[in-house]
Parts: sequence; structure tokens; C-alpha cells
Amino acid sequence: MIYLTGDVHERIIGSWEQDKINSNDLASTIKYLEILKKYKIKSTLFLNGILLDNYPEEIKKILKFDVELGGHTYDNFGKMGAIKCYLFRKIFGGVYGPRFYQKKDILKTKKAFEKTGLKMSSWRTHSFGSNKNTFELLKNFKVKFISDFLGEIIPFEKNKIIHIPINIPVDQNTIAFGKLKPENRNPFASCTKGRISSDEWFEILKKRIILNEKNKIDSIILIHPMTMDVLDNFKLFEDVAKFLTNYKSGKISEIKQNAEVKILNLGCGNDFYGTDRIDFKKTPAATITLDINKNKLPFPDNYFDEIRMYRTFEHIKNCNLVVSEIYRTLKVGGKIDLITDSAGYFLFHIKYKEKCISEEYIKFKHEDDGHFSLFLPGNLREHFKKFKNLKISYLNEKGFLKNLILKFIPFKMGYEEIRLIAEK
Repeated sequence: MIYLTGDVHERIIGSWEQDKINSNDLASTIKYLEILKKYKIKSTLFLNGILLDNYPEEIKKILKFDVELGGHTYDNFGKMGAIKCYLFRKIFGGVYGPRFYQKKDILKTKKAFEKTGLKMSSWRTHSFGSNKNTFELLKNFKVKFISDFLGEIIPFEKNKIIHIPINIPVDQNTIAFGKLKPENRNPFASCTKGRISSDEWFEILKKRIILNEKNKIDSIILIHPMTMDVLDNFKLFEDVAKFLTNYKSGKISEIKQNAEVKILNLGCGNDFYGTDRIDFKKTPAATITLDINKNKLPFPDNYFDEIRMYRTFEHIKNCNLVVSEIYRTLKVGGKIDLITDSAGYFLFHIKYKEKCISEEYIKFKHEDDGHFSLFLPGNLREHFKKFKNLKISYLNEKGFLKNLILKFIPFKMGYEEIRLIAEK
């Protein structure tokens, strides 16, 4: 099943497309929808609210197609949007700004939909800029579907909102931005690895959709009408549409969280991700309270499609039991996604006075924060040696200056965390 989406803007000052077509996206959007109509493909478009207010006749033309419309902020954060985003990120930690600004913008967008006789039941924040405040506000405004995350995540429900992550590399991100690098050509890399050629992007899209179909995973696709217009006057998009006819298409509001997909969030804390959630103590998110150092997981063999374990493995005393239980309860082909502290992080040398540059376990007791083990990549490979397709990476700090500093710190000592992804 494929769910094709597109973002439609009133204007993005300085964007790759706007430099070539000095207008809004509506003319490109109608061409886009004509191609989809030709190939009988359903779609969902996320529109700036200002478009509904200022261009009612064009909106009427769009609504004649087999398409549904969702919100996409009112006007991309308004005048001086790029500067405003920068300041919002620096001051409030997110491009969508403080809660009061978000509330005003969402409400304004919602009213624009209602004036047109439409219900705003789905949403994607411009620049994927949602945060916790956004989700709470959208829930209060009766929005049911949000498509703001990027990556290989299946749709999930949290706080009565169904989140629909984009799991196919985004056209704009991969064709227009970044640098051409060999690693960007990996068809199973993350959605925002960097720039590649349009032909390569199409090949990656096909491989990812074929893989998703094989694994019975819905493909959530974002292709911008303006990008396809500026790129080659929709020649590439026509080829994409022909390929997509091999699969059944749907609109975002038609998607259902797959009840057959089972995900365990092990050490969930307050994270509601997953169909089952375990923590050592009772938390708002936990569905089961269990000491996993002493007890086996209360699930049958080959039960879960995915197990997530974020920032928990370092708190485990009995790592061998936990790993064996993860292996037992995962289905064949199921994924373990783990993030844990890196033993090489330089502050651990200072705080715990341990020699961390070693392939040996760094074991110590810290009853105040419950840390019992730290790991290097070699340790994780040894623990998860029964698994296949192991991928281990160091997690970057956010921010240009921090990343620049990290490059000059030897032995990966500037990276606080390590991530492991593997399959049974």
C-alpha cells in the first residue's frame, strides 16, 4: 500500500524552486494532480492555510481531484520566515516557536479550512518542525493524523493521534540539498542523507517500496509538486506515477495502525511508542512494570516485529538475560533498535575516573543514577553476535559548532551515545 503526499506552499523565500518559479505552488499542484488522475492514484496534500484564504478558485479546482487536504501551517511562519525559524530554534528549541505562536498559527489555519467547508483532520508542520506542544495543540483541535517524522518507523498511535512517518527518501531533501557522497546512494539509508541525482533517487524510491511491500509495510511518500515542476516539467513524476500504479494507493485519513504489527518499547519511561511498553517502575507510558534483570519477558517466542530500547541498556545488571530475551521474543527478521551511553565519552573519564578507551566492559556501581555498564562498539557486537545486519553508529550532538568540535576529539571521545540496529 502506498500513501502519496505533497506539501503545497504559498511561498518559500530563497528556496531552490522559488528561485526558478516566482509564484505559489498551486499551478504546479494542478499539473501534479492531473498526472495522478491519469494513473488513478489517490493522494494527500498539506497546504498552507493562506492559500485557502487567498486563492479560493484554485482550491475549488484542486478539490475536483481524488485528493484530501491537510494543514501545513498558515504561511510557513510568515514574513522573515527563515530568520524567525533560526531564532525560534535558538530560543525555544524548535522552528515552530513557542506554544502561544503555534496555537495562533494552527487556529488560523483551521479557520481557513472551515471557511472553505473543509475539516482539517491531518497535519504536517512546515520543515517537519513539530514538537510536544504542537502535538498537544493539534489533539485539542481534533486533528487525528500527523505526518511529521522521517525514518524507517511504522505508523503508531500516541495520545489519540496517529503518527504517520515518511519512510521513503524525500524528493526535495535528496535531490535539491546536501552534497553528493557515495554513502547517500545507499537505498536503505535514512531519509535525509544528502543530495543525489534525480534518477538515483527514483531507483532508491522503487527499491524501498518493493522492500516495504515484501515486509508488508505501508510506504509513506512525500513528493513536492513544485519540485517536480522545476526539475523537469514533471517528466520524472510521470515515471514515478507509472511505477506507483503497481500498488494500491490511499489517503492519509484512510491509513490504519496495523494491529498485527507488534512493537515492544523496553525501558519506555514516558515514551508511548510501541504496542507494549515495559519499565522497571510504574510510569504513565508503561503497560507492564517488570524487573527485566531477574524476569523473562512475559511474551511468547517470535512475537515482536520490533523492540526499541533507548537509554536503558546501561541500567541493566544482567545484560545476557536481556539480550537473550530480546532474541527470543523477536520474530525472524524483526529489528532491535538500541541507544546506549558510550564508554568512550570524555566526561565519563572525568565523572567516573575510569579508563574508558578499552574494549573491556566498564563496570561500576552508581546507585544514584542506576548506571551499571558502559559500552563500546566491540562490546555491543559481542552481546548481539547472534543477530544479523548489525549497524553501529555514534550519535552526533546537534548544532554546527558542537559537530565541528567533535571532529577534533580523538577516539570518538566526544560522542556520548552509541546506536545499534540489528535483525534476528
